[in-house]
Amino acid sequence: MKLSFSVLFVFLLLTISCSQNDEDSSTELLCGVDAVITSEEDYDSIDTSNYSIIDVQLDGDCLKLTVSASGCDGKSWGSYFYSVDAFYAVFPMKREAKLELINNENCLAVIESIQEFNLAPFQI
Repeated sequence: MKLSFSVLFVFLLLTISCSQNDEDSSTELLCGVDAVITSEEDYDSIDTSNYSIIDVQLDGDCLKLTVSASGCDGKSWGSYFYSVDAFYAVFPMKREAKLELINNENCLAVIESIQEFNLAPFQI
């Protein structure tokens, strides 16, 4: 009887631990593109003049930016979220970040699009 209880306990423990890992991996997939830490030279060269940020939503490590820019439909846009490993001398530590929007659409319409980023690489 003790042996079957032990086997049942181990089985339940493995089942619970497996289901928690599945939930964590699905959350990461919904966050979007990973944020990137880059060199200061590359960071300083990022152009931020081709878009406007309309709305910002933060849910855990997931950042959603609503971006407005000229284009046809916004489906071909690419975006990256960058920072450097330099911090301001304040507590809590703060990180400066930039959005790079790659927009090769040649239409005059103003389009809004939600760009999503996983901020886990920015954790200190």
